[in-house]
Amino acid sequence: MNHAISVIQKLGAIALTLVVLIMPVYADEPVEGVRHTFENSNNQWQMDRNGGLILSFYEEQSLWTRYDISACSFCTGADDNCDMDGIVEINLASRPNEPVLAVTCHVGAHSQRLQVFAPSQNQTDAVYTVTGEYYITFTQGAENIRISYDKRRDDGTFGEVVTSWP
Repeated sequence: MNHAISVIQKLGAIALTLVVLIMPVYADEPVEGVRHTFENSNNQWQMDRNGGLILSFYEEQSLWTRYDISACSFCTGADDNCDMDGIVEINLASRPNEPVLAVTCHVGAHSQRLQVFAPSQNQTDAVYTVTGEYYITFTQGAENIRISYDKRRDDGTFGEVVTSWP
Protein backbone atom coordinates (compact mmCIF):
# COMPACT_ATOMS: atom_id res chain seq x y z
CA MET A 1 0.00 0.00 0.00
CA ASN A 2 2.77 2.45 0.93
CA HIS A 3 4.55 1.63 -2.34
CA ALA A 4 1.40 2.47 -4.33
CA ILE A 5 1.04 5.81 -2.54
CA SER A 6 4.71 6.58 -3.19
CA VAL A 7 4.30 5.81 -6.91
CA ILE A 8 1.19 8.02 -7.11
CA GLN A 9 3.02 10.89 -5.37
CA LYS A 10 5.96 10.56 -7.79
CA LEU A 11 3.67 10.48 -10.80
CA GLY A 12 1.88 13.58 -9.50
CA ALA A 13 5.19 15.41 -9.11
CA ILE A 14 6.24 14.41 -12.64
CA ALA A 15 2.90 15.56 -14.06
CA LEU A 16 3.17 18.90 -12.26
CA THR A 17 6.73 19.36 -13.59
CA LEU A 18 5.57 18.63 -17.16
CA VAL A 19 2.70 21.11 -16.86
CA VAL A 20 5.08 23.83 -15.67
CA LEU A 21 7.57 23.11 -18.48
CA ILE A 22 5.04 23.26 -21.31
CA MET A 23 2.99 26.22 -20.15
CA PRO A 24 3.48 29.42 -22.10
CA VAL A 25 5.43 32.18 -20.44
CA TYR A 26 3.24 35.10 -19.38
CA ALA A 27 4.76 38.42 -18.52
CA ASP A 28 3.68 41.37 -16.45
CA GLU A 29 3.80 44.80 -17.96
CA PRO A 30 7.13 46.28 -16.82
CA VAL A 31 7.10 49.10 -14.32
CA GLU A 32 9.30 52.01 -15.28
CA GLY A 33 12.08 53.03 -12.90
CA VAL A 34 12.08 49.79 -10.88
CA ARG A 35 15.36 47.88 -10.79
CA HIS A 36 15.04 44.09 -10.93
CA THR A 37 17.77 41.65 -9.86
CA PHE A 38 18.39 38.56 -11.96
CA GLU A 39 17.65 35.31 -10.16
CA ASN A 40 21.12 33.73 -10.43
CA SER A 41 23.44 36.75 -10.24
CA ASN A 42 23.93 40.26 -8.90
CA ASN A 43 23.14 41.69 -12.34
CA GLN A 44 20.07 43.89 -12.68
CA TRP A 45 17.79 45.40 -15.30
CA GLN A 46 15.56 48.45 -15.41
CA MET A 47 13.22 50.08 -17.92
CA ASP A 48 12.99 53.88 -18.17
CA ARG A 49 11.78 56.60 -20.48
CA ASN A 50 14.71 58.79 -21.38
CA GLY A 51 13.90 60.37 -24.73
CA GLY A 52 12.40 56.95 -25.59
CA LEU A 53 11.89 53.62 -23.93
CA ILE A 54 15.25 52.31 -22.66
CA LEU A 55 16.10 48.88 -21.25
CA SER A 56 19.25 49.07 -19.09
CA PHE A 57 21.39 46.23 -17.80
CA TYR A 58 23.59 46.65 -14.74
CA GLU A 59 26.57 44.51 -13.80
CA GLU A 60 26.66 44.62 -10.03
CA GLN A 61 25.66 48.30 -9.59
CA SER A 62 27.41 49.75 -12.66
CA LEU A 63 25.64 50.42 -15.96
CA TRP A 64 26.59 47.66 -18.40
CA THR A 65 24.58 48.60 -21.51
CA ARG A 66 21.36 50.16 -22.73
CA TYR A 67 18.94 49.08 -25.44
CA ASP A 68 16.46 51.34 -27.19
CA ILE A 69 13.06 49.61 -27.19
CA SER A 70 11.08 52.74 -28.14
CA ALA A 71 9.16 50.87 -30.86
CA CYS A 72 7.49 48.83 -28.10
CA SER A 73 4.14 49.49 -26.53
CA PHE A 74 2.93 47.33 -23.67
CA CYS A 75 -0.69 46.52 -22.93
CA THR A 76 -2.46 44.49 -20.27
CA GLY A 77 -5.40 42.11 -20.21
CA ALA A 78 -6.38 39.11 -22.31
CA ASP A 79 -7.46 41.03 -25.43
CA ASP A 80 -5.06 41.26 -28.38
CA ASN A 81 -2.68 38.75 -26.66
CA CYS A 82 -1.70 41.51 -24.20
CA ASP A 83 -1.06 38.94 -21.46
CA MET A 84 2.15 38.06 -23.35
CA ASP A 85 3.44 41.66 -23.29
CA GLY A 86 6.19 42.29 -20.80
CA ILE A 87 9.74 41.45 -19.80
CA VAL A 88 10.74 37.98 -18.63
CA GLU A 89 14.06 36.63 -17.39
CA ILE A 90 15.26 33.64 -19.42
CA ASN A 91 17.27 30.99 -17.56
CA LEU A 92 19.22 28.49 -19.65
CA ALA A 93 20.64 25.44 -17.83
CA SER A 94 23.94 25.59 -19.72
CA ARG A 95 24.38 29.31 -18.91
CA PRO A 96 22.83 29.72 -15.45
CA ASN A 97 24.52 33.05 -14.63
CA GLU A 98 24.07 34.76 -17.99
CA PRO A 99 21.60 37.66 -17.81
CA VAL A 100 19.04 37.22 -20.61
CA LEU A 101 15.69 38.99 -21.00
CA ALA A 102 12.82 38.31 -23.40
CA VAL A 103 10.81 41.44 -24.22
CA THR A 104 7.40 40.91 -25.82
CA CYS A 105 5.47 43.97 -26.91
CA HIS A 106 3.13 45.36 -29.53
CA VAL A 107 4.52 47.23 -32.52
CA GLY A 108 2.51 48.98 -35.19
CA ALA A 109 -1.26 48.62 -35.34
CA HIS A 110 -1.59 44.91 -34.51
CA SER A 111 1.78 43.13 -34.57
CA GLN A 112 3.51 41.58 -31.59
CA ARG A 113 7.31 41.33 -31.32
CA LEU A 114 9.67 39.22 -29.25
CA GLN A 115 13.22 40.44 -28.68
CA VAL A 116 15.86 38.59 -26.68
CA PHE A 117 18.55 40.71 -25.04
CA ALA A 118 21.80 39.15 -23.79
CA PRO A 119 24.49 41.79 -23.12
CA SER A 120 27.25 39.21 -22.77
CA GLN A 121 26.55 38.30 -26.43
CA ASN A 122 25.65 41.69 -27.94
CA GLN A 123 25.67 45.06 -26.16
CA THR A 124 24.06 47.10 -28.94
CA ASP A 125 21.20 45.03 -30.36
CA ALA A 126 18.87 42.18 -29.50
CA VAL A 127 20.41 38.76 -30.13
CA TYR A 128 17.06 37.54 -31.52
CA THR A 129 14.03 39.35 -32.90
CA VAL A 130 10.85 38.03 -34.47
CA THR A 131 7.52 39.74 -35.19
CA GLY A 132 4.17 38.06 -35.55
CA GLU A 133 1.40 39.64 -37.60
CA TYR A 134 -0.94 39.45 -34.58
CA TYR A 135 0.56 37.25 -31.86
CA ILE A 136 3.62 35.62 -30.33
CA THR A 137 3.77 33.02 -27.59
CA PHE A 138 6.75 31.20 -26.16
CA THR A 139 7.60 28.51 -23.66
CA GLN A 140 10.88 28.11 -21.83
CA GLY A 141 12.71 24.81 -21.82
CA ALA A 142 15.97 23.92 -20.10
CA GLU A 143 18.15 24.97 -23.05
CA ASN A 144 15.98 27.25 -25.20
CA ILE A 145 12.72 29.04 -25.66
CA ARG A 146 10.21 27.68 -28.16
CA ILE A 147 8.44 30.46 -30.04
CA SER A 148 5.15 30.38 -31.98
CA TYR A 149 3.86 33.27 -34.05
CA ASP A 150 1.57 33.93 -36.98
CA LYS A 151 2.76 34.94 -40.42
CA ARG A 152 0.85 35.98 -43.52
CA ARG A 153 1.36 33.61 -46.45
CA ASP A 154 1.66 34.71 -50.08
CA ASP A 155 -2.01 33.78 -50.65
CA GLY A 156 -3.13 36.14 -47.85
CA THR A 157 -3.95 33.42 -45.32
CA PHE A 158 -2.16 33.09 -42.01
CA GLY A 159 -0.08 30.21 -40.77
CA GLU A 160 1.75 29.44 -37.57
CA VAL A 161 5.54 29.41 -37.47
CA VAL A 162 7.32 27.52 -34.70
CA THR A 163 10.99 28.18 -34.02
CA SER A 164 13.37 28.37 -31.08
CA TRP A 165 16.17 30.45 -29.60
CA PRO A 166 19.10 29.74 -29.30
